[in-house]
Amino acid sequence: MHVLIRSKTHGGYAVVDQIKVKCLAFGRGAALSLAILLSALLVMFASTTPSVAAEYRVVELQTGGHNSKAQAISGGSVAGNTSDTFFHALMWNDKGGPFTDLNPRRFDISYAEDIDGNRVVGWGGSYRNHALLWSGSAASAVDLNPTGAEFSQAFGIRGSQVVGRGGKIEPFHALMWPDGTPGNVVDLNPRGYELSGAVATTGTRQGGYGVLNGGHGVVRPLLWSSTPDTFVDLLPPGAFGGIVTAMSGDQQVGFVASVEGPVSHAMLWTGTAASAVDLHPAVGFTETTAEDTNGRQQVGYGKGSVTGGTFHALLWDGDNVVQDLHRFLPAGAVASIASGIDDDGTIVGSATFGGQTVRPIMWVPVPDPANCAVFLLPAALLCRRTGRSKGT
Repeated sequence: MHVLIRSKTHGGYAVVDQIKVKCLAFGRGAALSLAILLSALLVMFASTTPSVAAEYRVVELQTGGHNSKAQAISGGSVAGNTSDTFFHALMWNDKGGPFTDLNPRRFDISYAEDIDGNRVVGWGGSYRNHALLWSGSAASAVDLNPTGAEFSQAFGIRGSQVVGRGGKIEPFHALMWPDGTPGNVVDLNPRGYELSGAVATTGTRQGGYGVLNGGHGVVRPLLWSSTPDTFVDLLPPGAFGGIVTAMSGDQQVGFVASVEGPVSHAMLWTGTAASAVDLHPAVGFTETTAEDTNGRQQVGYGKGSVTGGTFHALLWDGDNVVQDLHRFLPAGAVASIASGIDDDGTIVGSATFGGQTVRPIMWVPVPDPANCAVFLLPAALLCRRTGRSKGT
């Protein structure tokens, strides 16, 4: 039996193939099993494709300090940082469980930038920063600093591939560690560029920024395919500069600056400058930035008249219709940012409360009860019908 499920969110079809329901006997048992299977599939599919209109439950992540934030999320595991005295990289498992302090003993500070499964990348040091890769504990830290480099920082990871920047303090170059080891490093700096940095990766493509020689310091959003000569300049016409901050699937997100002034607009690309979509809302905002994407939705932050002039965490669904996530926060929150989104739509970031205390926050999607009721109705009716006919 093949089950074909219509997806309103994506306007396409999701095919659950080769699901064989063996009805050994006609009657209530077989019908009930089929109804439960269909209902479960429908509810599962709906819960994994949240829309911008979704409601959210807010969870404050546990930390050992008063100033902390969540930076990235992958498969329910979260990477973040605390900064009560010195920056320390942190990791949470199971969507908000106990945290692990990732700071290596030999370093005074550390900072987590991205996570993939239980592998976290970032940087740390006591004098100059070194790119770091963790596998769930402080003792697991691998120093990725290339031989002879004055410094390095890692910003993105997917699978075994790590990206960042390093080399000379100025100018630095975009770097890629293909297998996450210090002895294998690729310099992605394009010919004709003064400096560059890689911020995100899908495992096959890398995103970041660069500055042209004689480019008057204008930062341009760049996309690579694992070698320096494959770079694509994503700067759209009319924009002054920009950066790719995150990638997933075919999507790249970040921000660009307007020619009229140093005001950023959140942007979405799909591989070319011509594909750029301005996510900046038409009214109510003066500044927006996209920080992450799961390939369907985008998160970041912005401010303007509708936020009272303070930054609010924001969610997009591929266009300039935005949802303000700040409204789900408890009383006392004065500002917020969203910095990461998981495949299932769970969002992480931080919120500032009175007294300037920064807390790590998780927004967990709440399934729409109306949708669940619609999906479960056929099962209920089928069970009721077969129940009445049992005695005939």
